[in-house]
Amino acid sequence: MDGKKVYKSMYEWLNMWAEQYGSHEALCDNKGSYSYESLNTSVKNLSIGFADMGLRKSDKVILQLDNCNEFVIVCFALMSMGVIPILAVPGLRVNDLDIIAKKANPVMYIRPDEYMGFIYAETGRKLQIMNPSIKYVLGTSDINKMMEQSNNSAVEIEQPKAEDIGLILLSGGTTNIPKLIPVTHYAFAYHASEAGKTCRFNRETIYMAVMPVEHKLTLFSPGIMGTLFCGGKVVMCSDSSCETAFSLIEEEQVNVVSLVPSVAKMWVEDLEWDDSYDFSSLKYCMLGGAKLEETDARKIMDSLNCDIIQGYGMSEGFLSLSTWKDSVYERINYQGKPMSDEDQVIIVDDDGKEQPYGIEGEILVKGPYLFSGYYEMDSSECFNADGFYHTGDLGYITADGYIKITGRKSDQINRMGEKIMPSEIESYLAEHEKIMEVVVMGIPDTILGERSCAFLRMAKGNVKPEELREHLSKKGVAQYKVPDQMILLDEFPHTATGKINKRMLLTMANK
Repeated sequence: MDGKKVYKSMYEWLNMWAEQYGSHEALCDNKGSYSYESLNTSVKNLSIGFADMGLRKSDKVILQLDNCNEFVIVCFALMSMGVIPILAVPGLRVNDLDIIAKKANPVMYIRPDEYMGFIYAETGRKLQIMNPSIKYVLGTSDINKMMEQSNNSAVEIEQPKAEDIGLILLSGGTTNIPKLIPVTHYAFAYHASEAGKTCRFNRETIYMAVMPVEHKLTLFSPGIMGTLFCGGKVVMCSDSSCETAFSLIEEEQVNVVSLVPSVAKMWVEDLEWDDSYDFSSLKYCMLGGAKLEETDARKIMDSLNCDIIQGYGMSEGFLSLSTWKDSVYERINYQGKPMSDEDQVIIVDDDGKEQPYGIEGEILVKGPYLFSGYYEMDSSECFNADGFYHTGDLGYITADGYIKITGRKSDQINRMGEKIMPSEIESYLAEHEKIMEVVVMGIPDTILGERSCAFLRMAKGNVKPEELREHLSKKGVAQYKVPDQMILLDEFPHTATGKINKRMLLTMANK
């Protein structure tokens, strides 16, 4: 794609879409819908409201909303005025958000009023006390009131440029501290538009956002943004439960969804019990975020009665995709080819030597929408001398150019697409007075992709799992990070060199 065609800011894109697609429906959730024109109007009104509150270009805002119309409008409103949203999934709690705030010094925190039974008001209060830079905390109801107001402010809003930071994503990271990934307006648009073109999105596309909107998979790979680029319609699904999602597919005649494999497999299992839903509109399911086995891929295709497109990428800026030209075998067994002709992918061994086709090694990538480094962090070690980014993923490239993911170098746990660092949970559990030693590992799981398991050696007495879950909750640990399985041990098994034998622990967890 000609880079000049996407060298625009979010403000410019919204105006173009409103002019090009007008009254065509752009966005809906269970509360209402927006045309391209009304979406643009709502975004502009909210931008004026934010400007009246004092938000200015380059300010940062933690944006933590569930899958709803308000997320899209708020995100676009901030971006269109050069304010930088930092996207945080709803599952993060005050400790996680505090780490982000300490690094970025946001001036505002935008949260749900309530989501999945959790009330966020106290989180906002604590976060503001812990971080004086946060001047405002707004809930979903506050946002809706602002959008209802007629804004005729004289405040001049400075428009962003394509090369400016548009938003910040969070990396799962290989440490306890999340890394902040700046994405420019240009990279955001290039990524989404190229992905949409590769996936043949058009005005007839009805895309359902199922996974958290703060993830690249849902937001712009091609996701929400790629759909809007092509004049299609986005359906916001409030949660990934089968009942909610299946009903929406039927009611809205959804033809595209993107899922992580663990959620897709949950759908398959549910359909075995209840196949009364009408999925005839569904054309294909995009799968990414975790490794997909061939047998699971075939089950997903059969149960959902649609084609699948596999993708591989990372928030730092790379995406490979299957295409319509690929055979079923290729779409099932590989993670596609780089979506851009300007992308470069190489495989290297532990010494950094490039490997030939078919030989496994670490995947390194380079391209026009790759980030240049993490926010406020020395990122030089993330790149090799030629500017290729070290993904930390293992895989190989076939002679035909397909990418095959085989594993990863880090110990990071990938639970339903959410990343968990074992060392973080280990440190919290180790603070419990009854625990002497703890190891947290990811265990392959047919439903979750990987489940987290805590192996515990007690200092005194025994402890019930409920007690440890309560301990982690009081520490502010996100619910999805709480171990799914806990195993008490008298002693840890060790290897001949004295290291904990994780192979034996894996066997124990699978008994």
